Amino acid sequence: MPSKATIPSVHLVSATNGWTVAYIVCYVANSFEVTATGDQIVCPASLYCISAVWTGMHHREISVFLRPAISFPIRHQSHARSHLKQILGEELNSIQAAGTWKNERIITSMQGVTITAEGSQGELLNFCANNYLGLSSHPEIIEASQKALKEFGAGLSSVRFICGTQSLHKELESKVAQFHGRSDAILYPSCFDANAGLFEALVTPDDAIISDELNHASIIDGIRLCKGKKLRYKHRDMADLDLKLQEVKDTRLKFIVTDGVFSMDGNVAPLPDICKLAEKYEALTIVDEAHATGFFGRTGR
Repeated sequence: MPSKATIPSVHLVSATNGWTVAYIVCYVANSFEVTATGDQIVCPASLYCISAVWTGMHHREISVFLRPAISFPIRHQSHARSHLKQILGEELNSIQAAGTWKNERIITSMQGVTITAEGSQGELLNFCANNYLGLSSHPEIIEASQKALKEFGAGLSSVRFICGTQSLHKELESKVAQFHGRSDAILYPSCFDANAGLFEALVTPDDAIISDELNHASIIDGIRLCKGKKLRYKHRDMADLDLKLQEVKDTRLKFIVTDGVFSMDGNVAPLPDICKLAEKYEALTIVDEAHATGFFGRTGR
């Protein structure tokens, strides 16, 4: 049997049977057809290798070596999968009954102050994007993006530490660090990813992290990943923060975490007071400036 590297063609074929949809990826010496008959997927003798990936909880790989026409059964919906569907259906119905069901709004234009969307006539005012500086549709940004695509391509096909770091990344990290007056910066695909990556790497079981109760969901989820002692203080309440710091005064490292600007309410963290308490208890302050960088305050920092 030749290696996959020498096999000349790859075919993607789908077959539907009952509840199950099977996506069949076939590596073959020559073109061929894969057919579904009843409960069987039938393949011809020219088949070298077949890999079947089932929807739901089932995954199976089957290797075949130049055998006569073969067949194998499509697995029907299992009891566990039926039970899962029932539970999820009940939960979704509960969400709809509670009035908290949310459908996606499909935008059909560039992001901006005004947008167009499916199901709406004319332009809509957009009050819910984080496009504070209007960079999402800025002509210079679009032009620079097109230039970068031609020079650097559309993706790295790798994580950063293997072979996914380009000179463009390092240049941007340097400029971000310079803007914030720091020695270095690390790029993440989103602010949510940044918070998911920070706390788990930084906080150990010997440390404590104290978070404002109204911090963004990404901060909350990121803190859940770490193994340190976790406390919450009342929103912007410095007396309560003081009490929480007293509770963890003997831990190795203490971190106070807050949004700079709280995006849901629009109020601002009392950073001077937080920093005073941090100095008093020898704690470190982490500020999420996702809703402030570049436009809030005198310098946008």
